[in-house]
Amino acid sequence: FLQEIMKTMINEAVRASAVRAKEKGAFPMYNYEYTAASEFFYAALNEETRAMVLEHGLRNSRLLSIAPTGSISNVLGVSGGVEPFFMLGYNRNIKSIFEDEKIITVWEKTPKEFARFLGIDTLDELPRWAKITSQNIDIDARLMVQSIIQRYVDTGISSTFNLPNDATTDIIEDIYTKANSMRLKGITVFRDNCAKVGILSGADGWLMDENPATPPEIQVREYWLDKKTGEEREFITQIKIDPFTRQTMTERKYMDVCPVCDAPLVKQGGCTKCSNHECYYELCAM
Repeated sequence: FLQEIMKTMINEAVRASAVRAKEKGAFPMYNYEYTAASEFFYAALNEETRAMVLEHGLRNSRLLSIAPTGSISNVLGVSGGVEPFFMLGYNRNIKSIFEDEKIITVWEKTPKEFARFLGIDTLDELPRWAKITSQNIDIDARLMVQSIIQRYVDTGISSTFNLPNDATTDIIEDIYTKANSMRLKGITVFRDNCAKVGILSGADGWLMDENPATPPEIQVREYWLDKKTGEEREFITQIKIDPFTRQTMTERKYMDVCPVCDAPLVKQGGCTKCSNHECYYELCAM
């Protein structure tokens, strides 16, 4: 079913571009040999469409693209396409350079229209199958859907895997690993109510993160040459993220090096010792 929908979309788009090329000419860098050599040209387009391209060329260099956030579909007032519903009703964070930030409540139009058709007053009364959202769809099924659809998308396609708050790093790693093996063009992952506030949130508003990630931290060893003394000094630069402000904090410290084995020195009590347990170097103050 997905293949039929997408094949219809790409063939109609290409034929429309060929008709426009007949009227106004192909786009400046159009080259039939390059276009016809594409694997996509034969996999996605039927014989009639390919014949129109051969005869008239293409007016458009790019035709179909699917973005991951659903912003375009909200402007047009239609379904998010490759995305399953995040929720049947949710809060959307609107930011604009022309007005203050605001939060609006959005109800998806398709289930709302379906409820009206059935004569149902609330979305809660919809059949169970009509209330499936992104957080209760099997991950492998989501990957397969995108894999099928992207066969008929000539440019970029990406989608967001919305996960419940208790999703682990192993689950996220599994998504990216499988996506890579299936050669997906682009995916992103959003875990509900995590520390990074998303565009969308549940209709009940913001909740505390029940499964917070450990803020990343890294140490970088740097070597600097003192031009005055010719002495080489070593620094440790520690980079970490403040768990509250989410700002990056950087701290640089001198680090002394053992003159015997070149390992870092550590201070213990009144002594400075080599961190290498097999080294004998030790310097103590009187």
